[in-house]
Amino acid sequence: MHILNFLLFTFSLSGIYTLDFWKFKGYNANWIFNNAVINFYEQDFNAEIEFRFLENPERYFMDVYGEDFQGIYRKGLSIERENFRLWLLDYYFTPGKGLVFSMTRDEIVKLDRFFEGIYFEYYSHKNSIKLFYGKPVQYVNYVREKFYLSDSLTEFLGGILQLGLSKNLNVETGYILNENYLSQTKKKDFYYSSISLNYAFLSFYNEFVFRKGYDGNVLKDTFGYGEYSQFLITKNSFTLSLEFSMYNMLGTSYSLPPSMNHYGLSLTKARKETGYRISFLFPLFKHFNFDLEFSNSFYRDEKEIREIFGEVRFNREPFEITTSYTDIHFLNAGIDVIERYEKKINFELLFEKFSLTPGIVLEYRFRRDYVTSIPEEYTEPRVVFQLLHSKGSVSYTYQTDKENTIYQSFELLYQFNYFLSVYFYAGKQRADIVCSGGMCRYEPAFEGYKFRLDFNF
Repeated sequence: MHILNFLLFTFSLSGIYTLDFWKFKGYNANWIFNNAVINFYEQDFNAEIEFRFLENPERYFMDVYGEDFQGIYRKGLSIERENFRLWLLDYYFTPGKGLVFSMTRDEIVKLDRFFEGIYFEYYSHKNSIKLFYGKPVQYVNYVREKFYLSDSLTEFLGGILQLGLSKNLNVETGYILNENYLSQTKKKDFYYSSISLNYAFLSFYNEFVFRKGYDGNVLKDTFGYGEYSQFLITKNSFTLSLEFSMYNMLGTSYSLPPSMNHYGLSLTKARKETGYRISFLFPLFKHFNFDLEFSNSFYRDEKEIREIFGEVRFNREPFEITTSYTDIHFLNAGIDVIERYEKKINFELLFEKFSLTPGIVLEYRFRRDYVTSIPEEYTEPRVVFQLLHSKGSVSYTYQTDKENTIYQSFELLYQFNYFLSVYFYAGKQRADIVCSGGMCRYEPAFEGYKFRLDFNF
């Protein structure tokens, strides 16, 4: 009590509280999620505590909707001064593009990954040195990654030096040690470097990582490497982007390298793959903008994600129209089938004339799946009618799946003020694969009601 009074009267207070309540109609089950993030701050000091109460009493899809949890979920302390910052306890950190590891939070795929440890950074002008130590904590679908003897059997220790060699040139170099504790200590050494160059309308970024040491996939010491590069030309409204990546026995189980496709899926998470993407954005007429992309990630003839994407945007008051086409091929890509050919057309129209903006979304998705040698072909259309307002939105969705089951739903979002917003959902939702940031998860079909409240203070 004395500690709480000290914090309340010494520091300023802010935070966010979230309540999620789901009612599963077919299973007569409830899912309740309470989450509160509280910040105590004063000038250069900040303390953050996240409390969580998750109740899944029927154990309904526990691997998707999580296991029961009550108490302190995450806690962190940070001190930031003119030329240094210090993070203690739990913190998020990703070196470069995430080729070695990525400690991040992604609500789309229900991934939360952070370090328990310490991070220190000293910086002067454009130069800095970063020192860190941490044991990964990972939650997927609100379920914590656990092992036989402890919550984490691995730890990372390292340092990264950043040099601003000129106004347009930055270089990073560093060393990262990864130790795994199984029957005996197994370690991996990572040597990291990156270069970032910006000059006029040209930009270039390259990241290279070399690995040596124990490889848990082959149970012996090996060497590996990984490279990611992007070359960008931006002139007026024209943009040309060229990306290339090559990974050979590099990635850890915590790697999340840049995804080369719109699905947000990484083929092997920097393990064994080669990839490239070519993107071209340009205006053709006064009110039209085009986006053309071609990408391919592959490992020999065994795995592949190949995508062709095109989008046209028309913007002239009061109309805003977006049309896109996607043609993608998956082969042993870690989704719900061995091989899939998918074509998708998406059309969106907004009429921005009044305070209430009506809109419509039309989507047609054709799939050919191979679970065996015999293909399964089906279509999955989706139609959304919506009304948008500065305070929120209302929408109605109609969609079907490969069994021709009809799914209808109603959604309402309302923002009362800066502090309070509510969301309500009622209806049925089809099962699907959801991807973001290099990872995917299976979202099962849902029927029932959802209510969400967000309160900022």
